[in-house]
Amino acid sequence: MKLLLIQAIKESIYHYIETLSLSALESFPKLIVCIIILIICWLITVLISKLFKARVYHKMQDPLMIRFIVGIIRWSLLGVGILVCLRILNLSNVAVGLFSGAGVLALVLGFAFKDIGENFIAGILMVFNRPFKHGDLIQLGNFKGRVHTMGLRETVIKTYDGKDVFIPNANILKGNLVNDTVDGLLRYEIDLGLDYGTDLTKAFKIILDTITNIEGVLDNPPPKVYVKNFGESTINIQYTIWIDLFDDSINRFDIKSEAFYKVWQRLDEAHISMPGNVVELKNYSQTLPITLTRK
Repeated sequence: MKLLLIQAIKESIYHYIETLSLSALESFPKLIVCIIILIICWLITVLISKLFKARVYHKMQDPLMIRFIVGIIRWSLLGVGILVCLRILNLSNVAVGLFSGAGVLALVLGFAFKDIGENFIAGILMVFNRPFKHGDLIQLGNFKGRVHTMGLRETVIKTYDGKDVFIPNANILKGNLVNDTVDGLLRYEIDLGLDYGTDLTKAFKIILDTITNIEGVLDNPPPKVYVKNFGESTINIQYTIWIDLFDDSINRFDIKSEAFYKVWQRLDEAHISMPGNVVELKNYSQTLPITLTRK
């Protein structure tokens, strides 16, 4: 009895191996075709990526957009190739099961990695609604600097003191982002206090002539000077200058510093007083008030 049972098991195993071998031999040509299809899809994605980067990169000047589009093309073609292979191997039901399982897995991972998913989706939204590009001068909260690198999860800006700040993309979408270089123009507003006895027409002419002749200050939009308000001891004025941030030959900090210094120098040469605030301290134990002047 035992010998018959062992013999039956052996025959079943042999039959199963024989069936599997025949099935493998029948599927082998299909498997070769599937491998060839996947290789062709991969080569096509590589070719399209190179052509896209070569022809579009210099026009778009947007590494994140280019990387995103290339990735979409690559994975779409590979996905089509995989579906075709499963169809050839008569595994359509497996494909349906894989997609169903992928949906459930994505839902579970979405809850487990909420912040990562949020930043990833924010990165995708930023690809289509570009608030800045590589090299732009931006400010978000207390951080201000040039956009150094951009990714689908985070953006890196380099501050003027050389620090690399990694900002999650979700924070960029939800925060108050300031981009100083959308059109390349940046305006500086410089305040100045003049004595109440100053000839404003003369002072305004000196200031305009001075800042207009500073290298790097734009003529369009033109510099302007106007009265801001009347202070306790000074007439507070403000003069504005515009600079081109796309001009690599200039340093915006040097221009602002030069505008400060040269205006002060020309007004001083013209004997136009720029007094400080006057602080009055009253001592009621004495008859006359004591007046201190802070310059």
